[in-house]
Amino acid sequence: MSHRIPPKPDYFDKVPEGTCRWCGLEVGLTRTGRASKSRWHSACFKEYELLFWPSETRKAVWKRDKGVCNSCGVQCEKKGKNGWDLDHKIPLIEGDGSLSFWQMPNLQTLCKQCHKDKTSREATERAERRRMNKS
Repeated sequence: MSHRIPPKPDYFDKVPEGTCRWCGLEVGLTRTGRASKSRWHSACFKEYELLFWPSETRKAVWKRDKGVCNSCGVQCEKKGKNGWDLDHKIPLIEGDGSLSFWQMPNLQTLCKQCHKDKTSREATERAERRRMNKS
């Protein structure tokens, strides 16, 4: 299930102090003029957080979409049976492993019913493609 984990840069765990783990560039100097020991630019950390911390991703998508289902337009509740699901517009299973599948433009708010319908439709289409490829 590696398609369920966003990719990290190859150098992510190997950068020296003062080098951003995300973009690989120098972080810069501290306010006192010394070389920073940080391994993050603040914008890079925010991008990392949105990709790898599901609670932050959900907060950002909810805020952007204002809790409105992208399919039927119903106002979802944050929790409960009338809650919402975070959906990848282009499904991860169809992804090429690039970060674009995990970023905000590919994410949307769907009510539970619309998400269920979309997932079912996509699974049926994939099954049909597999059948066609076999024959």
